[in-house]
Amino acid sequence: MNANELLEQCEKDGIRLCLQSGQLQITGNLKKIDELAPIIRQHKTDIIRMLEQKDKRAMEATRYMQAEIALFHGEAIAFIARYLQKRYGKTYWQAQDEATTVWNILRKNQIRQALAEGRDDAAERLLWECREKFGMPDYLATSRANWPESPCIH
Repeated sequence: MNANELLEQCEKDGIRLCLQSGQLQITGNLKKIDELAPIIRQHKTDIIRMLEQKDKRAMEATRYMQAEIALFHGEAIAFIARYLQKRYGKTYWQAQDEATTVWNILRKNQIRQALAEGRDDAAERLLWECREKFGMPDYLATSRANWPESPCIH
């Protein structure tokens, strides 16, 4: 059994392997941990390296999503604020303040959900939700062609 197969087996058996301060931590199904402990020890170095790479990819994905979302921050807040002004009769400043709050809540939820699911499309989902709720135009379709190529993060 190689390290990849071992990680898949651990996941299937309800064993959670993670890093804390560079040390391998094992939690979950105690019966299965006892069965797999010798194999885990045998592949410990490879497992640590793989978990470090996974953590690094997750951090890169987070930075990528946050950067992509930041590109639309001003435009999104303006559209949400206009919606709040028209729909609820808010003043300009009330609408701006509430739009910022709405945007931050939507953004935080989308990033959390995307990371939990291992996806890197939080910005796309967020803008789709804003288009649906607030009538924002499709910025991704119109402006993405002008963006520099970004690395694929998986």
